[in-house]
Amino acid sequence: MTVAHTREGQLACVCIIHDKTKSIEFYRGQRWSSAKVEALEDTDGIGGAEVLLQVRGDDGNFQCLCLIRDRDRTVREYSDVAWTTVQIKAVTDTDGAPGKEVLFESRNPDNEVLCVCVIRDRGDELAIYTDSLWQAVEDSLLTNTDGQSGLEIIVPFARGSDSGITIIHDVSRTSKTYLFSGRHTIQHVGNYDRSQGDEICVLLPALEKFVLITDRLQEQEDVESCGEPMRSPVRM
Repeated sequence: MTVAHTREGQLACVCIIHDKTKSIEFYRGQRWSSAKVEALEDTDGIGGAEVLLQVRGDDGNFQCLCLIRDRDRTVREYSDVAWTTVQIKAVTDTDGAPGKEVLFESRNPDNEVLCVCVIRDRGDELAIYTDSLWQAVEDSLLTNTDGQSGLEIIVPFARGSDSGITIIHDVSRTSKTYLFSGRHTIQHVGNYDRSQGDEICVLLPALEKFVLITDRLQEQEDVESCGEPMRSPVRM
């Protein structure tokens, strides 16, 4: 596979070479001025990798996240007029079904988070997760908090002088938010109770205390310290 350009530097096509049949497939949308290959992953669980592109138009503005399904020679486009910037966070399993999901974050011109979004290419679905509490979103991470198939998306955020953590369960299309007085820092994520799923231990510096979130039970409790978990989460 290659991204080909003209002598003038314009996008010619995203070209996929089939060595077995000695043929080339050409992909280019009418609005495509530039295309960046973000990933080659199996996103539908059928076999063979799909090509994930971030496409921009002649004005340099974001046009779409596009998935080339070379198996059936089709292209799926995902976009929204409000998305100014899109950052791919991970291509991984968030719902426990065949095929990996595309997890990304979109922002508006003021650099405010519009959504944490998930493309489920298997069903041609776009899941949009957002919350009015998310005034300033920090780096998200992935881990399994409930012991079920699929990773949960952990979204730490600030809200004025306070803060919180939203845990997105993409497998059930739900989320749960845990709020804190003052700012927090995630100290450790791991299996503290040796039951299914990881716990999240945070420090509240202003209150000089630690809080352990057991999302499987939708509980949070004060603890003496965060100690050491058994393993670390996947940071995005």
